[in-house]
Amino acid sequence: MVQGSAARPMQMCPKCSQNNTLTARSCIHCGSPLPSIPLLAKNTVLNNRYTVLQVLGFGGFSAVYLAFDQRLSNRKVAVKELLQTDPAIVQQFETEAKLLATLSHPALPKAFDWFKQFGTDRYYLVMEFIDGVSAWEMVNRSGPMSPLSALRLMEPVFDAVAYLHRQNPPILHRDIKPQNILVSRERKVYLVDFGIAKVGGAGQKTATGARGVTPGFSPPEQYLATGETDVRSDIYSLGATMYFLLTGKVPPDATERLQREMAGQPSLEPIRSVNTTVSQQVEQAIMMAMALRKEQRFNSVEEFLAGLKGQTMLIQPPAPVPAPQPPTPQPSPQQPMPQPPVQPPVMQPTSVSQPAQPPAPAPMQPSPAQITPPPVVGGAREWCPACKAYFYIADPSQQFVNCPNCGQLIHRVIGVPHPLYHPQQITSLLYPLQALLANKRTLIRIGAVVTIISLTILPLVSCGEMQVTGLDILEGGRTEFRILLAISILSCIVALFLRNPAHCLISTVIGLVSFVALALWVRYGPTEVPPELRGEARQWAEESARIARTMIHYRFGSFSAIAGFALAIWAAYQWLREEMSIWRRVSH
Repeated sequence: MVQGSAARPMQMCPKCSQNNTLTARSCIHCGSPLPSIPLLAKNTVLNNRYTVLQVLGFGGFSAVYLAFDQRLSNRKVAVKELLQTDPAIVQQFETEAKLLATLSHPALPKAFDWFKQFGTDRYYLVMEFIDGVSAWEMVNRSGPMSPLSALRLMEPVFDAVAYLHRQNPPILHRDIKPQNILVSRERKVYLVDFGIAKVGGAGQKTATGARGVTPGFSPPEQYLATGETDVRSDIYSLGATMYFLLTGKVPPDATERLQREMAGQPSLEPIRSVNTTVSQQVEQAIMMAMALRKEQRFNSVEEFLAGLKGQTMLIQPPAPVPAPQPPTPQPSPQQPMPQPPVQPPVMQPTSVSQPAQPPAPAPMQPSPAQITPPPVVGGAREWCPACKAYFYIADPSQQFVNCPNCGQLIHRVIGVPHPLYHPQQITSLLYPLQALLANKRTLIRIGAVVTIISLTILPLVSCGEMQVTGLDILEGGRTEFRILLAISILSCIVALFLRNPAHCLISTVIGLVSFVALALWVRYGPTEVPPELRGEARQWAEESARIARTMIHYRFGSFSAIAGFALAIWAAYQWLREEMSIWRRVSH
């Protein structure tokens, strides 16, 4: 084994992970250029514990290796090596190690160790190894994602970023991009690389070692060294990542977008022009998250996620656009421009033709942000979606108005009468229902609980005046009936705790088949006659049993049990479809 030391006879190639001499300029195996700062050699042992195997990633500040932990049954770990010796960068590296050690979230990697190699000036961070692919590789391999697939992939990332922002003080990742979103073989999503993370909000100055940008995914304020980044900076990066997942294109750099906006050009290509499956609501939410002015972005990750799911109305005030100036008439070089008199006389009708006067300039129209209607009762009735209240405006012809209650800028549609009950009031009542239908796991649990109640307490069948419940069958029914009913109940109980949609679907289908077999057997199954009966007594018993079966009727417990099974099976099937649409890309 080669021990980690300052004088390493060999170095690994960052592309093929094969050893080369320290004096080599390019890899002798793949021909790739070698970095100016040598990487570790293959099979190097760090801290008498971690055996380095290959290079996972390489950048200007650090390199990440795959290693084995000799003390814990050769467990695979990721070892991050700091290649710089600047004190500010070392301090930021230590900050990253402490952050990962204190955080606990399913979508964030765990940190196991942090040390300085003896006899060297190199620092190392040992983290959880994530065996998977990045969102960047998934899109480059399979093309743009559908909105549902992108949202399902990014939901754990949104939850992790919201968890970081809820810390006291808040933690800003500041490097959210598709390359830092990994999907493991176990279909778990992780947000990695806290190399330029920042603790604190906009008032906290950014450390020198934490300054860094990623073109296309970093907001404009991150290019400044004044510490003006806050939680809305991460929201910009989340929006840029969603833009890339849906279009397959890296958004323009923030500085380039600013130049385009100053030139009066669109700063972003519309998402729907590239991916027609994206709804207008999703496109508008991403555009709002990627607003160049952070005051126009969402205030929290939860608001951004609600906007993507269509659970909130998106209204972004447009930037004030100055009204165009009327053209000033220029004097002709052959004929001087007539000067207006100081005190023009009153014009009298005459037959003598008068020289043509230049048209008077039209009065300048105020910008939409400057129009504030007087809060008087009368005129037209308008609805404010921000404060959810009606107000009145004096001039019904105004296209842009400000709400007198909250100041929200509203774009009115002239000529369309407003209904007595605004559609926003009606759709707002459907938000809880939409959220419930979107959570398939909750629907499975609801269906399973309804089925369990129906199979145990509610009457399943009746014969004349007698009603039979599931508990009655379990206590005194035939052995076959008890087995089928027990299978149906147990399948619902198991579905309450399963987390895999395929397992939930299989469990609920087995329960439904068992219950249908029980119901058909009770109503149409063969009659049971004591074997000791012979002759006419046996015929009379069989006829009596046959007549009794014609009097058996299904009660509402049976129908509610089937409805519960149907709800659980439908929710499990939809959940499985959503999962497969995401992980089909990983399987390539």
